[in-house]
Amino acid sequence: MLSILVAGTILYEGFETSVPPAGWEVLDLGSATGDSWYQTMTKAHSGTYSAKVTYYPSTNTKDEWLITPAVDLSTATKAYLIFYEDQDYWSGYGEHHQILISTTSQTDTSTFTLVLDMTPTDHTINGFDGDPMIVDISDFVGNSTVYIAFRYTGLDADNWYLDDVEIYTPYNTDAKPMALVEPSEYVSGSFTPVVRVQNYGLDTLNSIPVRLILMDPYGNVAYDQTATVSGALGSMDTASVSFPSFTPDSRFYYQYLVITELPGDENPSNDTLSGYIYAYDRPMMVLFERFTQHNCGPCASADPYQLSIYSSHVDAENYNIGMITYQTWWPGANNDPFYHYDTMPQRNRVLYYKVNAVPWVYINGVVNASYYYTQWASLVSSEESYRTTPLEFSFDTSNSLLYEDSLGIHGRLTLSATQVGAMLSKEYRLRVVIVQDSVYYNAPNGSTFHVMKFRHWIDTSFTAGDTGSIHTYTFDFFLPHPVWTSDPGLDVHHMVAVAFIQSDDDQKVWGVGTFNFKNVVSVAERPGGGDVWLVKVISTRGGIDIFSSEERDAELSVFTVSGRRVLSDVFKVSGETHYRLNLPKGAYFYRLRIGSRTWYGKVLVF
Repeated sequence: MLSILVAGTILYEGFETSVPPAGWEVLDLGSATGDSWYQTMTKAHSGTYSAKVTYYPSTNTKDEWLITPAVDLSTATKAYLIFYEDQDYWSGYGEHHQILISTTSQTDTSTFTLVLDMTPTDHTINGFDGDPMIVDISDFVGNSTVYIAFRYTGLDADNWYLDDVEIYTPYNTDAKPMALVEPSEYVSGSFTPVVRVQNYGLDTLNSIPVRLILMDPYGNVAYDQTATVSGALGSMDTASVSFPSFTPDSRFYYQYLVITELPGDENPSNDTLSGYIYAYDRPMMVLFERFTQHNCGPCASADPYQLSIYSSHVDAENYNIGMITYQTWWPGANNDPFYHYDTMPQRNRVLYYKVNAVPWVYINGVVNASYYYTQWASLVSSEESYRTTPLEFSFDTSNSLLYEDSLGIHGRLTLSATQVGAMLSKEYRLRVVIVQDSVYYNAPNGSTFHVMKFRHWIDTSFTAGDTGSIHTYTFDFFLPHPVWTSDPGLDVHHMVAVAFIQSDDDQKVWGVGTFNFKNVVSVAERPGGGDVWLVKVISTRGGIDIFSSEERDAELSVFTVSGRRVLSDVFKVSGETHYRLNLPKGAYFYRLRIGSRTWYGKVLVF
C-alpha cells in the first residue's frame, strides 16, 4: 500500500525497470494472449523506456489493462492522475483509451468505474514532447485503497505509449512554470519571451509573479525581467505571460531560468524551470538517416520519397544534405549484402535510435520521422528552416584522396570544423560516414536504384572550444572489396563522406558537412582482370564529361527519378568526351558502362 500524509507525489513510475513494474498488474483480455502492455525503447518522455500496447496483430481484438498498485487517498482532499502519453495511428485508427478506478480489487474488472473514455474525436494526444494529461480523481479521495487502470480496446487500432505516471495530491498554495513558450529552442533575431505557468495548488491564485533570467555562455546575466500573471487562476489551470523583448548575440546560446515567485508557495521544489535556447544565425545542413532492408516491401514504396529529397539536394558537384542509408538484419532472411558489408556500425546505429521497424528515418538525431515516408520531405524542409548551427565544416582537397586497387578502396579525408558560435560544455562525437552513392542493385523487394548506402564508420571525440576555434582532423580509411556474393561492389567514383557532430546524451546533431571524393580519385583498378586504365566521369549540367586514357566502348542508359529509361546509347570514348543529353529539363540518373566497369550517377538538365 502506497500512502502519504502530506501533499505531494504518492506514486511515480517511469517504467525503467520493467512492464509491469513491481506491484503493477497487466490483464490481457483480448482475443489472443501475449500481445498486451510491454516495455519499449521506441519512445520515452524521460529515461530510456516507456510502457506500450500495440494494435498488432491487427486481426486480434484488444482489451488490455495496465493497473497501478493500491494507493491510499484516505487523508487527501484532492488528487490527480498525471501522465505523459504518445501514439502511433491514433487519429486514423484509434478506438478507446480509458482510465478506470477500483476501490476493492486490482484484477476484478467488474469492480472498476470508468473515469475517462478517450477517443480520436474528443481527445488529442500531446506526445511525449507536449504537456502531460491531468485527470482529476478527487471523487475517490477518502478511500484507503485505490487502483487506477489504463485500458486499451480496439481492433486494428493504434499504438499507445505511457511514461512518467504520477498520482499527486496538491498543496494549498503552489505555482510552477510549465514552459518557455516563446522563443522556440532556436531563435533568429529579437524575440518577445512568453512563459506558461500553472496553478499546481488547491487555492485559486489571483497574481503570480514570474521571473525570467537569460545567461550567456560565460555565466553573465544578459536578461533579468519579472512579469505577473493576473486574474483568477483555478486549481491546475494554466496561463501565459509576456516579457519585454530581447536581442540575443548570434554567436551565443543562452541558459534560461523561469522562476515562479509566489508569496507563500508551499512547494518550492517545482518553482524553477531551466533549459537552453540557441541564437546561431547559420542554417544547418540536415542529417537524414534512413534504415531499410532489401527484403522489405514497404521500404521499396518509400524509395521514391527518399529519391525525391535526394534529387532536390544533390547536384553535379554538391551534396547539400547529409544522407545515410543503413541496412538492418530484418525483416525476412538476414541476407542483405549492404548490411553484411559492415554489420556492427549499422547494428549499433539501429540500437542507438531504438529502431524496431523499417523503413524508418531520423532527422538531425532528434526528429523521429519514423515510417511516415510521405511526410519525410516536409520534415526535412521544416528542419532546414528551423535549426541553426555553431559549426562550419570545410574539407581539404589537397590532403584528401581516394584510390582503388585489387584489395579495395583506400582513402584519406582531411576536414576542419570551425566554431562560429559558442557550444555547451558537454561530450560530443565527430562521426564520419563513408557512403556509396548511385548504386544499381536488383533487391528482392523490387528496388533497383539506391542512394547513399552505408559503407564505413569513423567515430572520434570532439571537444568544444572558444568561438573561432578550428578543429582539424585527418582520417585514413580502407574499404575492402565485398565478399558477399550479391553485393554489386564498390565504386570509387561515387564515394561521399558525411561528417556530423552529435551529443549522445540527447542524440542532437550540432553540425553537418559533406565531401564528394570524385575530384580526388586516382587510378582505379578492378580486381581479377587486366582492365587497368585511367578514367574519370563527371556529371555536368546537361551532360556527362568522360575522360579515358584509352579508346573504349561505352554504353549509356539514362533513367527518370521514377526509374523509367528514357535513353540508351552505345559510343566510343577516348581522351575527353562530352556527352550532351537532349532531354527535357529535370533530374535524371545514369548508368555508364566502359569495359568491365560501371558508373552510376545523377545529372541535371536545364
